[in-house]
Amino acid sequence: MANAPDFTIVRDTDGDNVADKYIRIYTDLGNVEHSLHGLNWAPDGKLYMSKGNSKGLTQPGRIAPKPFRELWGVESPTGAPDLPPAETFTPETYRNTYHNPSDDWGREGGILRCDLMGKNLEITSRGFRNPWDMAMNDTFDFIGTDNDQNEGDKIFMPFFGAHFGWGHSWSYNWSDASHLPTAPHSGPFFNGSGTGVIFYSLDKFPEPYRNVYFINDWGRKCTYVMRPRWNGALLQSDTGDEPLEIFADANGSLFKPSDIEVGPDGALWILGWSNGYGVEWNGDPKLENQINEGRIFRVWHRDNQPDKRTKWLTAKRRKAIKNWTQQELIDDLTQPIAGWRTDAQDELLRRNTPQMSDALIRLVKGAKTPSEETWLTWTLALHQTKTPWQNAKADQALIRLAKGGGSLNQQVQALRAIRLRLAKAEEKTDMIAALGQMLGHKNVRVRFATIQTIRQAKLKQFVRNIVRLAASETDRITFYAAWGAMRDLLPPVELRTLLRDERAGVRRATLLALLESQLVTPAEAKRLVNDPDPGVATVAALYLSKVERDLANLLQVSPSGGEFVGSQTISIRANINDTRIRYTLDGSEPNGRSPVYREPFTIDQSARLRAAIFRDEEQVGPIVKFNYEKIELPSESKSVVTLDTDATQRVVRIASGLHEGGRAYLDRQYRFTNIPDSLKGAAYLMPRNEDAGSRGNELVKLTAQCLVDVYVAHDRRVAAAVKPAWLKRFEPSGLQLQTSDAQMDLFHRRFQTGDNIVLGGNTTDGTDSGKSNYIAVFSQTLLDPQPKPVTQAAVLAAMDRADAGRGRQIFFGQTGPQCATCHEVNGAGKNFGPELSGIGSRDNAATILQSILQPNARLVEGYRTHIVEMKDGKTYAGMALQESGLTFNLGLAAGQSVKLDKKQIANRTSAETSPMPPNFGVLMNEQQLADLAAFLVSCKDEARSKTTPKKTKTGVQFQTREGEVTILINGQNVGTYVHNDPVTLRPFFKNIRTLSGVQVTRNHPPVEGVDDGDHASMHPGIWMAFGDISGSDFWRNRAHVVHERFITKPSGGKYSGSFSVSNRFETNAGKLICRQTVNHTIRHAKDGWLLTYDCDFTSPTDFYFGDQEEMGLGVRLATLLIEKNGGQLRNSAGLAGAKSTWGQPAIWCDYSGNIDGKWAGITILANGKTPRVPWWHNRNYGLMVANQFGRKAMKQGEKSQYKVKGGSTLQLSFTVIIHEQENSESRINALEALTR
Repeated sequence: MANAPDFTIVRDTDGDNVADKYIRIYTDLGNVEHSLHGLNWAPDGKLYMSKGNSKGLTQPGRIAPKPFRELWGVESPTGAPDLPPAETFTPETYRNTYHNPSDDWGREGGILRCDLMGKNLEITSRGFRNPWDMAMNDTFDFIGTDNDQNEGDKIFMPFFGAHFGWGHSWSYNWSDASHLPTAPHSGPFFNGSGTGVIFYSLDKFPEPYRNVYFINDWGRKCTYVMRPRWNGALLQSDTGDEPLEIFADANGSLFKPSDIEVGPDGALWILGWSNGYGVEWNGDPKLENQINEGRIFRVWHRDNQPDKRTKWLTAKRRKAIKNWTQQELIDDLTQPIAGWRTDAQDELLRRNTPQMSDALIRLVKGAKTPSEETWLTWTLALHQTKTPWQNAKADQALIRLAKGGGSLNQQVQALRAIRLRLAKAEEKTDMIAALGQMLGHKNVRVRFATIQTIRQAKLKQFVRNIVRLAASETDRITFYAAWGAMRDLLPPVELRTLLRDERAGVRRATLLALLESQLVTPAEAKRLVNDPDPGVATVAALYLSKVERDLANLLQVSPSGGEFVGSQTISIRANINDTRIRYTLDGSEPNGRSPVYREPFTIDQSARLRAAIFRDEEQVGPIVKFNYEKIELPSESKSVVTLDTDATQRVVRIASGLHEGGRAYLDRQYRFTNIPDSLKGAAYLMPRNEDAGSRGNELVKLTAQCLVDVYVAHDRRVAAAVKPAWLKRFEPSGLQLQTSDAQMDLFHRRFQTGDNIVLGGNTTDGTDSGKSNYIAVFSQTLLDPQPKPVTQAAVLAAMDRADAGRGRQIFFGQTGPQCATCHEVNGAGKNFGPELSGIGSRDNAATILQSILQPNARLVEGYRTHIVEMKDGKTYAGMALQESGLTFNLGLAAGQSVKLDKKQIANRTSAETSPMPPNFGVLMNEQQLADLAAFLVSCKDEARSKTTPKKTKTGVQFQTREGEVTILINGQNVGTYVHNDPVTLRPFFKNIRTLSGVQVTRNHPPVEGVDDGDHASMHPGIWMAFGDISGSDFWRNRAHVVHERFITKPSGGKYSGSFSVSNRFETNAGKLICRQTVNHTIRHAKDGWLLTYDCDFTSPTDFYFGDQEEMGLGVRLATLLIEKNGGQLRNSAGLAGAKSTWGQPAIWCDYSGNIDGKWAGITILANGKTPRVPWWHNRNYGLMVANQFGRKAMKQGEKSQYKVKGGSTLQLSFTVIIHEQENSESRINALEALTR
């Protein structure tokens, strides 16, 4: 049990379900908030655990084991033991240990592992804030969640030597997967409170919910399902960074899940907390008076009831385990109960006979499931007899598996498990040789497992092999593991010499390894910023940004994101000389062809700015990301004032969104040219300028719906003597408003809720000559100081009159309580405090109001006030934002932050108070608070997939994200259009699927062990590329096709959707060759769907298409569909097979095959004979290309050039048919019909 601050074993020795023995294994592990979690017995015989960054007191007689102290960064008392001895207690002598929850955090949390009774404790992964739970799948791969209050909770895959960013030695990171000094995340970030995690592989649930991770979210009151996939050696969600599917949702119930386990009945068992920390009583503190108790839930599928007790509580469980048969023990190795698996493994290991060793060798060969493979392989690795020759026999069995003599999973497990045998084996030569061979294996998971074993076993003889691997390794975490091993195995002096290595990958790995140990000086880093390798330069620049004050922000962007009305001017400044700033505005990552920043620019639409520093077309330093949201205010508003149309004697209209450039009058084109900042966005009365000569005192009547400041803008040209009498009820404000016709003084008066607002005529002289009519502006008053605090009851009573629109203005308004300086809603604001985008989905108005009026009543984890005393006597109080080995970032009041040098910190504590000020009850009146609460209640989570059936979206839809457009037909993802990719330097379509979801193009990127990896960047799915246009090679990515813009943005419909783009074909030096406009249409079709390419190529100068095989529209088929695997190629001329159709003219060509019992594939159809009927570059490995240019290359005549005159247009047009039918005969019939 992880009972903070202790770690305790509790035993029932006499079977009466009452504890008889307590063994305190560890103590002083920190407070309850970021404490010990995630206990997992693993196949290697170790207990794995996750530990948050709360630290112990480190006092005599109360001290944590040394690895915990190492994570916290605390100094140990002289003579303190590395592992204090365990203590044993009876029920009478046992006492809980107490640790005040407000005590300070340590530097970082981690993943640790130990042997039985806590021995041999060691750190395996670092860089966590509060890793609540983690769980292991059937192949011994963990997935966990780490809580964070700012950037969302992280899903991670821990592995030996990994650092995930919190408390990093020099470069804090939480969410940037490209941040080389730290390990990447494994799934989407979510703003809630990630709690329990479990892996489920039983057949009690439907197929989509097997072999998945279930992840609880206490904050959002739901359970997610994460379907894992391998991305190289990283296990991650199949949704990428898109939200997880909701498996179980509260929907207003008491479902607030924390821990989760699979029960022996095959159901999920979920613990549920109450709605706050700590017990709440109704009357006397007696158990029956608790009003916020939690719940325990059991979840099963309605068509598959949980197993009855008699099915799982079998006769063998009533016997002592030492009396179980071998088969009874083997059966338990794959059970969902961790204790059953571990007990069975322990008993098998206790039977340390040659016969048992032989049996395990035999069983490993016959393993049928991943779970059997994993547990039997590790049990064999752990098994030791007293007979050396038998142990050698087991060694050889593992070596065979490690070399690939079984499944991929067995190979990976054997390579991992060899480290257990190395220490005890008398003959190590074969094991060492196997590891050396596998370092060069083509499968990245094999390479990764090999490096992990070498690093843990400290096999220094492999240093040069690992350096050689680092030179060329492209997998993200395998490269990370390689430089981590270099750091561990090479002395710093030898490591430093590799900074001069001619291989860029080696220099990059060396720099990362040295920086991890803080063995690089700023002077050295400044030289490395000029390294020809962009990776080295980026890491060096990143380091300088941390240690050099004048380089603290490599790129300074102003303003740093946020909302705007009308337009927004953006300026960017670089802090490194001799560089260029390149940027994008569509969320895609900038590259060497992106626009260069030269001067401040203005946007008038929402934008996602991504910018980075470049030198010689190569990126130097990280990408900065800021989002700008244009606020489109409604044309009319009744939330501030309402117009009494019956009593109003003039034609007027209430408009909102007052902004420069907006129209001032109903009957004139005069525009606002200058507006005080405090009034921008306000509602206003739009009259007719024809009424400029109007007289009278009661022409317009309105009612104030809230506390409102009314400003009357009156033409300065109207003399004081003829200004209307009613205007004297308003006071001069000293402010002015200007239109394209007049300059106006603003007169002010405040009105209370319910007050009548009466406005009269414009003048007393009755003439309209030489003057403009007045304009009234209605500015919602966002603050209203009160003599005594407003009560929650009074606010709740005002909720029936509350308006969410007014509340939004209170939240975001600059003159209001400044909520957005600390909180974020849907990407707007700052996320110092809790992210509030989905607050209305998990809390009601009463709970939200309690948090506003009494912020200290319910302190959410992670939001206590941190107090930092500096050595120079200064004291700071705020919220912890991030921490590294160099600095500690604190969020202060008013949305500001401060970065503190950790060497200058004298003391850190935390207080039982929230950083949120407790004075909102005296800053606002009850209606303002009710409006604010109404806005927050309206902030709901975006609808996400659930297990309950929902109506499928029909027609063609598009979803845009950074550099990509996802295509959906009737809700099915059928592919993605990529227009900005750092590797494939031209637009393409990837991962194309049929309407039922069958993938017909090769995985992009190719999946190692599944797909051939050839031409990965050249054959991404469906593409148009040319090996020679005026001497530049766009097929092999030696020149760039730059996406300029969407001419028409993606737009869907019931039967079709379309978009069009403009692309620049540029030489590698950036010189324009030609422009291409492409119209893409996606349509339903019989047995599939159609994708069209309608292309125009133009240029102001002459250009030509050369003569190569690699010219035209191409596709790369899914591995299962290629001719080598039984797929079929046929063309309109009646020819079949890649060899027969290669180089032959045909109007269409089809490549298809059998997959999952269906006949699926792709047809390319040329929509005309310009410039000529295509020849076809077809291959048996899945390539099909329609080539209209390569006469000699396609063996059709002499070498040719197709020339296009400057100012003229070349048109190419194709239709791609993505199809799925019952069998090949159905497809042949369809193709014959197509030919006809």
